[in-house]
Parts: sequence; structure tokens; C-alpha cells
Amino acid sequence: MRNVRYRPILRPRRGEPAALHHLDPPAAASILPIFEMESGLDLAPLIRRFPRAAFADSGLTACSCRTFVLMSLTAALAHARHGIPVVPVHAPAADGGCSCGRPGCDRPGKHPLLRHGLRDASTDPRRIEMWWDRWPTANLGLVTGVVMDVADVDSVTGWHALRHLFGGAIPAGPEVRTGGGGWHFWFRPLGYGNRVRLLPGLDWRGAGGYVIAPPSRHASGSAYSWVRRPGGVLPDASDTLRELVRGPAYEPPGGAIGHPERYAEAALTASVERVANAPAGTRNDTLNRAAFRLGRLVGGGLLRSADVRRELETAAWRCGLGRAETRATIHSGLTAGMRSPAIPAPPPPITGLKAL
Repeated sequence: MRNVRYRPILRPRRGEPAALHHLDPPAAASILPIFEMESGLDLAPLIRRFPRAAFADSGLTACSCRTFVLMSLTAALAHARHGIPVVPVHAPAADGGCSCGRPGCDRPGKHPLLRHGLRDASTDPRRIEMWWDRWPTANLGLVTGVVMDVADVDSVTGWHALRHLFGGAIPAGPEVRTGGGGWHFWFRPLGYGNRVRLLPGLDWRGAGGYVIAPPSRHASGSAYSWVRRPGGVLPDASDTLRELVRGPAYEPPGGAIGHPERYAEAALTASVERVANAPAGTRNDTLNRAAFRLGRLVGGGLLRSADVRRELETAAWRCGLGRAETRATIHSGLTAGMRSPAIPAPPPPITGLKAL
């Protein structure tokens, strides 16, 4: 199969300068590895189907739109070929809002377009092409916890904290410079869920999570770009980082649970209240911890999974979390909790009966 070449795919339209159809150096450095991975792809028919009106609210020019579509779709297909589930994500609007159209959206350009969020993520190239046919300016989301976990660093403090966890030097692996000025560092999956505020300025995206990937755009106007492209074996997390992500084992007071039915009912009520009243900035983490604790009770046969999901989804809606994010977090927390089920106390022995 022939390698994909950039020049034959997009040709200047009449009256448009040819130079606008070539990637600038930063964009070329960002997308070149993806082009090297992909082959035999002709996007010209797909791009020609996109009406100019589809880009009206994106803040992109006609020429840069065609380049952005090419880069985004090619990147999505390449990641999917390497086993990373892909999800189209809302994009920031030209006015600083979000393509979802919700006034005051607290995650512009960062939440999935799909009805069921990460549950609908896919590696199927036909489905991915269909998504970008429908939403040509979508940002690109990659599901974590399957091929990679990601250390999400949003400040210099978080960067120094991550370095400290590795004894002074972060191992060389895939690295993304985010549109908000932070960094994403890829590691081999640990098998744990998301951890918000693992340390100041540092979050962990694991099972049930996702990250925004190049060449997506940030609400600030900047773009996500590769600092170090994927290639070879992903680095392992240090023992210290692994223990921090795993967190302390949760055990109810006294080990085994006495009066299990009453305990489970009280735990569900208290967890739902904590989630519903969680302050901004802690909501997702509070939901994840509540789902994990209640998942242990589900695993021990003390609660029904459907009841827990329904109550937690209602509480998350009350505190302002989005549907896709809520369902992904609940699924991750419940699954992890059910792997270490809570153990009810054994019934007291029956005394005073004579053997027959």
C-alpha cells in the first residue's frame, strides 16, 4: 500500500493561495507521526461533502477547516488502528462558548458528542468516518485505561510533583502539550480508575476516563500538540505513583459489616448526599469514590447495581455533572469496587437446639 502524502489529498480551490493548504511547522510536527502510521487513505471525497456552513461557528477559515478535518480524522483512525477507542468531542465555539450550545458550559470543547459518552467509543474505522462526516470540526477524545493511562498535569506545580514521584526525571514516553498550557504524559495502564487531584496540579486518567488529543482545539484558542510522539513501549509508572493511584484500601469499621442491610441503606443515603452537595472542582472525584464504596457493597450482595446507578446518576445531575461523564465515572467506580466486595458479618450461631 502506498503511503499517504499530504499534497495530493487537499488541492487549493480557485482563488485560494496554495500556501494555505500546507501545514505550518508546529502543525506538521504534530500530525506527521500520525500520517506515518496511516496509509492508503483518501479523504478528498469526504472533505468535499462538508458544507462551509458546517464550520460557521468554529472560528476557522475555510482553508484551515479543510486542514483541520484532515488532521483530526487521520489522527482518529490511526489511534483506533492501535487499539485506542476514539470518541468525538464537542469543540470550542468562536465566541468562547461550546458547540453544545449550553449557556455557561463548564467544559467547553471537552465533553463527548455521543449520547452514551464513552460507552459508544469505538475503534471501528467506518464508524469513526461516519462521526467525522456528521461533526467535521469535532475535537478528538481518546479513551484511557485500555492502551494507556495518562498523567494530566495542568500546572508547573503538578509537573514538579510528577517529577518527584520518579525521583527527579519523568521517563521518556508520549507527551502532549495541552491547549490550556498543561501536559499529558502517557504510561502503561495500571488497571485503576480516574483520580482527580492526585496531587496539586496532577490528575490521573485511567479506566473509565478519556483525554483530548492533538490536533484538537482548546477554548483559549490554542491547539493540542505532540511534544513526543507515540512509539515503542510505554513507560511504567513508578512504584510510588502506582501506590498513590491505587489509594488506601477501603474497609468499613470493624472489618466485617454487622447489620448489613441497615449499613448498606445508610451508606447509599450518605453517599448520594455527598455527591449531590459536592462543591465545584471535587464533583467527579466525589462521585468516583462514592461509586467505588457502593460497588463494594454491590459485590457483597448488599445492594443492587441498578439501584446504585440510578441514585448516583440523580445525585450527579443535581450537582451539575454531565450525563456522559457521570455514567463513565459510575461505571468505573462500581467496577473497581465490585472487585473487592465488602463482607457481611456471619450470622450468630444458633444455640440451645438439641441434635435430632
